[in-house]
This record gives sequence, C-alpha cells and structure tokens, in this order.
Amino acid sequence: FNKTTLVMVLGMLLALIAIVTIYDLTRMIYMKKRFGIDSKLRAHSIGLFTGTLLVLISRLSNVLPGYCYGLFTGLVYGKAVKDKEDGEGLAASAAMLLAFGILGWFLWTPIKDAALSNNPSFLTLVFDSAFASFWVSALTATIFGLLPMRFLYGEQVKKWNSTVWAVIYFTGVFLFVYTLLNPAIGIYGKTDKASWIAVLSLFFGFGIFSISFWGYFRYRANFGWKAKK
Repeated sequence: FNKTTLVMVLGMLLALIAIVTIYDLTRMIYMKKRFGIDSKLRAHSIGLFTGTLLVLISRLSNVLPGYCYGLFTGLVYGKAVKDKEDGEGLAASAAMLLAFGILGWFLWTPIKDAALSNNPSFLTLVFDSAFASFWVSALTATIFGLLPMRFLYGEQVKKWNSTVWAVIYFTGVFLFVYTLLNPAIGIYGKTDKASWIAVLSLFFGFGIFSISFWGYFRYRANFGWKAKK
C-alpha cells in the first residue's frame, strides 16, 4: 500500500475503462448501424472482483505489468443474433481495439521517456502505467480473446470470415512477439525483484486457476448448475 501500488491500480483502471469503451462501444454501434440490433452494456461484478484480486497478487509478487484477465463487461442484445452477425461485430471491435492499441503505443513513447526522467510527476506515472497496461491489454485481448476456441470470440469471428480473423489475429501475434517478447526492445520480461520460485508459482497457480475457470463453464451443466438470467 504505497505510491507505486496506487499508480499501478489507477493506470490499470484507466486502461480497463479504455478497453471496455473502445471494444464494446464499437461493437454496440456497429451492430446497430449494420444490422439494426439494439444492445446494452452489462458489467460482470465477479470479473471486476477477479481483476482487483489479480492486481493485488501482481503487486505483492512484483510482477509488472500486472497480471489481469477476465470477462469484465459484455453486451446484452435486444433480440436473437445470428452467429455470422455476432462474428462480424466482434471482428469490427477487435480491429478497432488493435488500431487504438497501436496508436496508444506511439502516444506512450514520450510519456514513458518523461516517466523515466528525474522526479516525474504523479500524473505522468499514472499515464505511463495506463498506456503500458492499455498496450499490453489490447494485444492480449487480440491474441487470446481471438483464439478459435469454444467460449472465446475467435471462434465466432473465424466462422464468419477466416481471412479477416487471420489478418487481425496474426497482426496481434506479430506485435506481441516484437514488442513484448523481443529482448532487443527491453521493455518487458525483465525483473530484479521476483525470484524464479515466485515466477513459477504464479505461472502454475494462474494456470490451475485458468483451467478451473474454464472447467466451471464447460462442465457446469453436468452438475445441474445453471447461469442466472
């Protein structure tokens, strides 16, 4: 509970708001203009709680940028939507998010330089954290959210148009590898605080949590568990 934690929390909160606004608002407007389908934005409280918990774990384990994932918001349509219509809307929102992510990358460069200077202001540090989190979130939302697997948006987008899916997806993969995994860039993937034990514990811990999270929604019908309407 210090200044660094506050900066990280505020930065990730701003990034989350930006992600939700761009992704869901684009989809909402597109579905209305393209198909005449009305929709409402709904927040998932359990997702927000999970996100907060993951931020706390990331901060305590010195993992930066913070580890955060989950379904925070979603659209509720006013009528039944065909899979192809939904896939097209998801493709439009994913492309818009990736475009804004790239724009955010360029806007982040001068802010990052200012944050690395001597005695940066609190606001500069918050925006540095926000743009960094936004860039990482935009890429991970693309490469993981668009995986062609059940319960993920990628399955619907690929069913609608596999070529469009491939262009968006592999653009995100390329940018992810080049900017986040490329050691020559030197932005992420380095730590002088977290031990290998902590890193591996987080890796396997989050892995088990992720599989359990998926398993609940995949097999809950077998146990008579139903989602609330």
